[in-house]
Amino acid sequence: MIDKSKSEKFEVLDQSGDHKYFTMIPNCIVNGSTAMEQALYIQLKRYAGESGKCFVSARTLAKKMGSSHSTVFKYLEKLIARGWIRKEGSMHTGARPANCYSVVDIWKENVGRYEKNE
Repeated sequence: MIDKSKSEKFEVLDQSGDHKYFTMIPNCIVNGSTAMEQALYIQLKRYAGESGKCFVSARTLAKKMGSSHSTVFKYLEKLIARGWIRKEGSMHTGARPANCYSVVDIWKENVGRYEKNE
């Protein structure tokens, strides 16, 4: 018989020891957004790297996400409205302009939200 009075915990340990090429995503993004918002946020975060800023075209983002330009623009506006990214400007990189986006630092908000629910 299993004692159900004890809380069960599921734990995953990453023992690979290799954390060179990865992107950390706050849980509030994962738990509080749609799949398309997550996909776009992940791509922007990956391109931005440690600097937090990236120049990337809608064409490139659409290709990476397997979506259309209009879908990318729609979800860029949603991420901007949520305060998760900011559009900083644009520059021409050849024939097409690329916008500069900043990934907003929401780690403090993320920690605050989840510490309350521990």
